[in-house]
Amino acid sequence: MTGENLVLTNCMVYSARQTQHMQQDIYISNGRIVDTRPTHAREVDLKGAFVYSGFVDSHAHLLGTGMVRGSVDLSDARTLEHVELALKHSAPVIIARGWDDSKLSFVPNRAMIDRITDKPAILYRRCGHAAVVNSEAIKRFSLEDLEGVDGSAMKIGLLCERALNALGSRISLARSELKAFIDLGIKEFTSNGITTVHSDDMKGNNDELLVELLAEQRQIRIFEKVRTETLEDIKLFDLAKDNSNNYFVAGALKVYLDGSLGARTAALIEPYSDDPMNCGMLYMDSEQLATIVEAAENKSVQVCAHTIGDRSMEVALNGLARISPGNPFKHRLIHVQTASNIQLVEMKRLDLRASIQPLFYYSDMDIAEQRLGKERLASAYPFKAMEELGIRLSLSSDAPVESTSVFDNLLAADQFFSRANSIRYYTVEGKDLEGRLRYGEIGPGYPADIAVAPVNLLEATREELANAKILMTIVGGHIVFSS
Repeated sequence: MTGENLVLTNCMVYSARQTQHMQQDIYISNGRIVDTRPTHAREVDLKGAFVYSGFVDSHAHLLGTGMVRGSVDLSDARTLEHVELALKHSAPVIIARGWDDSKLSFVPNRAMIDRITDKPAILYRRCGHAAVVNSEAIKRFSLEDLEGVDGSAMKIGLLCERALNALGSRISLARSELKAFIDLGIKEFTSNGITTVHSDDMKGNNDELLVELLAEQRQIRIFEKVRTETLEDIKLFDLAKDNSNNYFVAGALKVYLDGSLGARTAALIEPYSDDPMNCGMLYMDSEQLATIVEAAENKSVQVCAHTIGDRSMEVALNGLARISPGNPFKHRLIHVQTASNIQLVEMKRLDLRASIQPLFYYSDMDIAEQRLGKERLASAYPFKAMEELGIRLSLSSDAPVESTSVFDNLLAADQFFSRANSIRYYTVEGKDLEGRLRYGEIGPGYPADIAVAPVNLLEATREELANAKILMTIVGGHIVFSS
């Protein structure tokens, strides 16, 4: 499917290469930008707005974002009364996400949810690495066998890490439900100027249907990172690859090495400052990772390794130590929230890339010092140090953990980078990770993936960014969002 012929007039077009705006018209035909005005084109007057190459969220969860938007959002809950009100929901199974014990000042538990609802209820923590379920959910999804898995405790209804993965594999959605959540996720990203999302959606359940639905949509470009714990899981990658097209690409193997700081499951070398008997957990060791990396390189496939704690960083660096020189498959680390300078130097030596989330710096502010202590916190969120070492970076939201808003993410990135570099990390670098040529700029021959903003992103004040909303998003020559 090709886009319509369009002429965008009266706009200021940004060049990431030249880091400046130029007033010019944009001609679009057959889904690409062309150098001559196409015939029978629809003219769109942008009234002086600022035009950017479509933004790339290099790590997020499209389906998970849609599920949050279409179910119960607990991100604003501050009291038990807020939780009670949110759980008065008509759905036969209540799926909620977003509670944060640092905001609530308590952790929800099985008995508490039992008193609120007699429907099966699953309440995911904001990080997605822990959840609380009630008695009816334990019964409905036969969760008793998950007792003790990665610290899970059925008495209080707590599920962590692999136990959550097992729960996910036991929840089956109908085609209409799955499509509705995908559509909500797409709308959330495109309404915020995101034209490509590097997503992590496949969980070992409903995967054939999920891939079919992701591959048939034409509203956003999806670079799917297929969750992989063993070599057997690579079959899921092959399933996705068989359905790849210009809008859905099986792009990488996603490997979890640890959990999150919020859930105290990120793997640390020294114990948590607020939990002295706990160093977090590892999903695998460096040899297991190396086996997956070797298989990936044999298939010319990228590996994306989730690493938040400094102990998982050691596993990542050792497991990726034997990659091909120059890192031609663009293997990358996702998050990198705690790392020593020695680890960062080794990361640079291996030419590893990184997908980072500057918003974590702000959202973790209430818990980071508690978890890490002042000394470790001083070297945490080492994004500026990574830039100074020349490590190639890309920006991402990890939605639904954080906001999909381009403006929110650029504001957070101001803590670490120049605005011009942040825009590059949000466009050109994200596309480069996919190995695609002629993406990430606006010019003849480039795909017509475009975001239109009301303000000059290079020069806008923090207040202007905080109040800005995307005006229009174009993917493959189609206007997929317009305010």
